[in-house]
Amino acid sequence: SDGDGISDYDETLGTYGPPTDPNKADTDGDGLTDTQELFHVFGYATAPTKADTDGDGVPDFLEILFGTDPLVADAHLDSLAIPWLKESSTDCTDGHR
Repeated sequence: SDGDGISDYDETLGTYGPPTDPNKADTDGDGLTDTQELFHVFGYATAPTKADTDGDGVPDFLEILFGTDPLVADAHLDSLAIPWLKESSTDCTDGHR
């Protein structure tokens, strides 16, 4: 009923992976639909129930958008010219925090 292309039954049962919310096209709210995550549309097996699959503080969609790997926690997004990413970076090797 959420329009993501997966039946409510399959979402609730978890037919294609972990169970997802049949009322939300993007269960984890990361900017990727459940369909995109479950069927690896962008080439990554991201988790449809975790907004940040690798736990590095950057949502999966943004990592894919900026060309970093959403499955590798040390994405070095602090090198991008996006101030809020630099401020929240957990990689202190370059002096930013």
